[in-house]
Amino acid sequence: MNNDNKIINGNDFHLDISKINLLKSAYNLNEKEIRYFDNRLPRIQIFMNMGDIQPALVYKKDPLIIACYNDEMDCILMLKFPSALADYYKLKENDYLVTSNVYWKKLMTKYNDIYFDFMSYGVYKDVYPIVLKFFVQEDDVLNEKVDSFSDFHWSYIKNKISSHLILLDKKEMRNGIFYLIKGEHNDR
Repeated sequence: MNNDNKIINGNDFHLDISKINLLKSAYNLNEKEIRYFDNRLPRIQIFMNMGDIQPALVYKKDPLIIACYNDEMDCILMLKFPSALADYYKLKENDYLVTSNVYWKKLMTKYNDIYFDFMSYGVYKDVYPIVLKFFVQEDDVLNEKVDSFSDFHWSYIKNKISSHLILLDKKEMRNGIFYLIKGEHNDR
């Protein structure tokens, strides 16, 4: 890995092939996109296991929008997923989730959707939040990770979303798996 990203935790997550196939199906990927997606999975495995575990919550169910927090930039990044995933996982608004985040020193996408706040360290410009519920086998470990965040953390995130609500609703949102889909298809 180069110096443009940050990986810090040592988790022991394993990819769940049935969840991966569900993601591919929900996005209706073509053959070329599936090959690109599959080729990126080893890197995602590393990111999941070495990334910074951070809280996230379901902002909206249809379409499924997940608000992903990261403390390095003290910001919320909104990710959009097909609503079929909300149905499959029985997700509802304000459900708690966790992500594994990898940070980058330069902006890696075309989006201008990160809202830096006053607590940002100012080192990183972009983040790849991986919503672990859609990738890993260890649901019990995910529940423990969710429980490791205090009520203060969840309130802080909800307040941050509320304070940026006007901006969040007007900005375009990243595809939930933008780091696994190449090029123009990233806007699904």
